[in-house]
Amino acid sequence: MSYSGYGTMLGGLFDQETIVTYNVFSGKQISFHSVQGFMSGTIWTQGEYLQFAIMEPGAVTIWEVSFALSHPPTQVNSLPIPDNFSKEGLVFLPTHSLLAFILQGRVIVWNAQHQVVLLDSIDVKDPKNMSFSPDGHFFVCGSKGPEFHLWKESPNGYLHQKFTPSTGSTNPVISPNGKTIISSGSSVLQLWHTTSSLTSPPCITTQPSQQTNHFLLEFSPDELLVAVTQQFSNKVTILDLKSGNPQMVIDTDIVICGIGIAESKIVVVGDRKIITWELPTGDCVPIAHRSIDNSVQVTEFKCPAPIRQLHASISPGFTYVAFGNTKNLPELYIYNLHTGKKLAVAKSEGWLPGFALNGNEVWCARGDGMVDQWAIVEDSESNNTQLDQLGNYEEPQSGFPWHSSHGYQVMDDGWVLSSKGKRLLWLPPQWRSAVKVERKWSGKYLALLHRRLLEAVILELEV
Repeated sequence: MSYSGYGTMLGGLFDQETIVTYNVFSGKQISFHSVQGFMSGTIWTQGEYLQFAIMEPGAVTIWEVSFALSHPPTQVNSLPIPDNFSKEGLVFLPTHSLLAFILQGRVIVWNAQHQVVLLDSIDVKDPKNMSFSPDGHFFVCGSKGPEFHLWKESPNGYLHQKFTPSTGSTNPVISPNGKTIISSGSSVLQLWHTTSSLTSPPCITTQPSQQTNHFLLEFSPDELLVAVTQQFSNKVTILDLKSGNPQMVIDTDIVICGIGIAESKIVVVGDRKIITWELPTGDCVPIAHRSIDNSVQVTEFKCPAPIRQLHASISPGFTYVAFGNTKNLPELYIYNLHTGKKLAVAKSEGWLPGFALNGNEVWCARGDGMVDQWAIVEDSESNNTQLDQLGNYEEPQSGFPWHSSHGYQVMDDGWVLSSKGKRLLWLPPQWRSAVKVERKWSGKYLALLHRRLLEAVILELEV
């Protein structure tokens, strides 16, 4: 995809053969173009035009189309390619007229403007996933083996450097400034500096949860902080909503099934433990790191079912914990957060628990748009707690995490509307599926949780 120079129009390439432009504000299609020939790379913006490259016999031709008009594409330039050109692994950097391709196992970089070979390397075994930095100074190539290769432009030609991650086969991606490379393999990400020596280890390694891509995300009541983790992982990150910067990272040492956050505390519910931490005050630099040793309270409890079957919710005020069972066992459990005592059990066809804002009502949602609801009634004389059934209801338009208290709505066509029906944002297609994407509101904030991605997207909308 590529935006016009003023950002009012958007062009998208579909299936390497169709270019469609849209008006960003209305979401309406402006033009439609079918591309003939083999495209090298993707589309880019040149002024108020979209440009793309087509590989032809002996040359790479540059074409352009208008964002706003439906006129056929116009050829604007033609650059020569070498006689031994191959389409395998083709990468094109239009701003510097650089072509990279694989020829009989060799990695070739060709400067089409000056008609010269910059690199002809046999150093890479089974090369793949090649890319340039935007300025053309760096070129990176992965392999089917455990290493990847980096070349840096110099007056005497490209300087070669080899990196060997600990992740097996890798997919290297170079940063826009060329200073770092992210390599990914299996479920590990590693960050490398391009100035490191061949034996330098990666400076950051992170291991995301492999069990699930289901996110747990909770906003603080004052909408200043958000806590996010992956269900059944053991690490929680607290972010500042204004800046997006991490404020605290917690290694909980338990398998997590629920989290709750207030102005001064965060509670994590996991395998047989409920743990509370104090939140940092002010802008923490560097990021505060916590473990169970830094917690202010640890409460043990007996899990009502295996932890990977449970989804926990914490009441406002941190009084109760509710457990729903994801294995279709029709029971909802209420525990005392501070003592770990089981207080009450109710029958429910739902699996996703939650509390009303007053903390005195609990609900459990099903997958059919219905919820079971109960009032939490404490008898001070008998010291017993019971759940009084309030009936089965359709999901209301407020009070639930997938509905905004400000009246915002996400429509089926991907538009986010204000309470007055004003179009605020058009979600990309991959963020519209109710099957793959979960949505969570907190006032003016919308969190989008995609099951195939390793991080959440949080949007702040106008009030």
